[in-house]
Amino acid sequence: MTNPLSRREKRNFTNQFKKQLAQIVILYQNGKKQADIIAKFNFTKYVLDR
Repeated sequence: MTNPLSRREKRNFTNQFKKQLAQIVILYQNGKKQADIIAKFNFTKYVLDR
């Protein structure tokens, strides 16, 4: 049985992922509509809601 209080394994993100995430944040902060960001990065609408 797994201990529910154990720590998760550390996540590792690629540099490409980090760059895309930075672009998304900048676009969002500059007033770009969610629908436009979703279309540009080919996301589902639920990705940005999290």
